[in-house]
Amino acid sequence: MSRLMGTKQVVLVLFILMLCLGIGVNYAYANEPEAGTPGNTISSGSISWQNPLMAPTEQQRDKQYTILSTIEANGRAELKSAIEQEFTQRLPSFSIHYIGDTSNIKVLLYEVIDEILDADDYLKYSVGYYNAKYTYSPNEATIEFAVSYVNTREQEDYVEQQVLIILAQIITPEMSPLKKVKTINDYIVLNSQYSDTTNDPNINAHSAYALLKEGQGVCQGYALLTYKMLEQAGLPVHIISGSAGGGPHAWNLVQINNYWYHLDVTWNDPVPNSPGQVNYNYFLRNNTISDDHSWDTPSYPAATDSSFAYFHVMRDASSQGDNIFFSHEADENYLYRSSIDGTGLQKINNNRSFYITAAGNWIYYSNYSYGGYLFKIRNNGTDESVVVEEHAINTYVKDNILYYTYVQPDDTYIDRSITLNTYSIAASAEPAEGGTVSGGGTYLDGDIITLTATPNAGYDFVNWTEDGTPVSEEASYSFTVSSDRTLTAVFAQKNPADVLIHISGPGSHFSTTVEDIYITGYISNYSSATISSLEFQLNSDNWQDIKPLLNEAGEFRIPVTIQPGNNPFEIKMQFVSDITTATSHQISGEITLTIDECFIATACFGSKYEPAVVLLRNFRDDFLMKTSWGRAFVNFYYHTSPPYAAQIADSQGLKEFTRVLLLPFIALVYLLYHPLLATTILFALLVTFIHKRRNLITE
Repeated sequence: MSRLMGTKQVVLVLFILMLCLGIGVNYAYANEPEAGTPGNTISSGSISWQNPLMAPTEQQRDKQYTILSTIEANGRAELKSAIEQEFTQRLPSFSIHYIGDTSNIKVLLYEVIDEILDADDYLKYSVGYYNAKYTYSPNEATIEFAVSYVNTREQEDYVEQQVLIILAQIITPEMSPLKKVKTINDYIVLNSQYSDTTNDPNINAHSAYALLKEGQGVCQGYALLTYKMLEQAGLPVHIISGSAGGGPHAWNLVQINNYWYHLDVTWNDPVPNSPGQVNYNYFLRNNTISDDHSWDTPSYPAATDSSFAYFHVMRDASSQGDNIFFSHEADENYLYRSSIDGTGLQKINNNRSFYITAAGNWIYYSNYSYGGYLFKIRNNGTDESVVVEEHAINTYVKDNILYYTYVQPDDTYIDRSITLNTYSIAASAEPAEGGTVSGGGTYLDGDIITLTATPNAGYDFVNWTEDGTPVSEEASYSFTVSSDRTLTAVFAQKNPADVLIHISGPGSHFSTTVEDIYITGYISNYSSATISSLEFQLNSDNWQDIKPLLNEAGEFRIPVTIQPGNNPFEIKMQFVSDITTATSHQISGEITLTIDECFIATACFGSKYEPAVVLLRNFRDDFLMKTSWGRAFVNFYYHTSPPYAAQIADSQGLKEFTRVLLLPFIALVYLLYHPLLATTILFALLVTFIHKRRNLITE
């Protein structure tokens, strides 16, 4: 009996488990039961979802919407497309007449909507809440949506337009992915402050629109704007919904060089707001951000790389170009400088420095080693001095005005400002067509600046003058700004004689047939604006325009057709300069063309690779070509021998006869290259001669 009761209990438990599992499937997306009975023709139900970052108000839940549009949808694909279209248009209410399988309409709706939102993080976190009520029969359904968004369609259009405008101003194509991410992070931080309220009740603090329109919002708005800007800049990005700081929180994941990194722009923005300063504690973090952030980790890519950990010690940072000036949290909050890529780390001072702002060549900061007084120091670490003996926070410079907040002894605050001394540096070119100058403008007192003079084509830089007095002969003139100055870069026309043509190549050239070779060279002090015409002449041929053959460096490569025997030849070039319109310059050079053939020997032996032919060719190069009489002989030979060689090549008898004639000469040349053998033969001949002479005397 007890055994029977055990079996029944097991069955009961299994039944309850199956029932629970069934209910779990049915309520995976909502806790509302389907209305109607199996016998009813019409059934009804509803689904709903709320953004975890923003719970809907009771007013939103209970609001009665007027249906603004109705869409026909045949099948699952059209249903998905219709919902996505209305979400994208930020339509608060719409109806869909769906034709298709309704056997599991609730699951179908949740699946379709999840696919839409999971494919587009920006859209997903632009939806605050939705409710979909539906009635259905076996093959069709009517679905009525009520949706709240963080912005309207008009507001979203504004966001899209502003993002394009901003990115065009702050992002350039040559920027690295790292610099793009930092630039976008800095822009949002420097132009926003955290606030859960807005001035306009029609603006939602959870939207990117709030940050762009009012410069304030909450984490969701930061994450949405960051997503929009990074995506538009071409960087893979996600929005993470999790928790931090004891409540719901949103931030981003961004991909750089195939690695994912956490980017919490909200937490990089100091609170309370510190104009001009950026923190980087949460800039491109790996999963160590989990120390104070939590999220559903399987839902997002893992961030495992720590390449940018050098950012995470930077507090109250201010950037200038590729340099970041910051309070180093790992070294007593001393003032440091680093490049964006982490190189060039340099300590600037030994004082606890906060509220840092860079302006010109100066760094302004609150020196907490000296009562929080407002200090300044050059960006190279020199000339540190106190500006005001007041406890200063929230330091920043705008339009050459230094702003700060004075913290009084009673902890009350007074906003103050100091107009910084500025000077105008004017720079011009003389003559105006001689070149260009750069570096002029308005600068702070004590700034170290550089003026640069760049000559135009046909001109040389001479010097910088001030009131007619030379002050520097360096094209890049650096000095410390301490007064208004007017400087002139003096240029002078080039001397046309300085423009020279240099002929090089082809050097020695060997050929037996009509062949194309190249005359190469370059023009010193060349520019397309300096030389109006450039011509080339071979021997007495007509002048040919070769200017189109020049590259930007003034190098040329001129094709010349040669034939055996047209050696030597003379090349000439001339050009007309725009500097002095009537001046012509001419240069000529001679290249001796040597034909690499022993025509007659090749004809009678059949190939230029025969040992005898190679031997004669080596004799030509090693002996004849090194003397004037030898070169004259070779030149005469190459002018006269080709016709005879052609006759020999066509007659077997002439080939054999010529070989016999050449053999003694070939033998002599061979002995010339083998002196030991020649000496041995001569010695043998001498011994033989002496022996025969003795025999004759004896007889």
